[in-house]
Amino acid sequence: MGSRWGLLIAGLLVFAAADVAYALAVNKGAWSPADPRAAGFAIGLALVAMWVDGTARGDRPATRPQTSVASDATALAVSSGATVAALGVLVVSSRAPPCRLWP
Repeated sequence: MGSRWGLLIAGLLVFAAADVAYALAVNKGAWSPADPRAAGFAIGLALVAMWVDGTARGDRPATRPQTSVASDATALAVSSGATVAALGVLVVSSRAPPCRLWP
């Protein structure tokens, strides 16, 4: 793992924490767009953007250990499997009765 992966992990964790804080505040009816906790979304997004920028610029170590490269067939199988799974979730969710999360 390069040094930039920490930015991605931190960004996703901050974004998830802000999302949980948002859900809890909405559940209590106490959320406002001016709430300071809303800044967590922007901070998480900024950290992820910094990771993307660093990887796009090629800030990688000069000597990287060689890893095995997935074949084209393996890459196609994985992406096809993910697409079929996503379609399955959509079909099942369209057939399921709606549930109420909040009273």
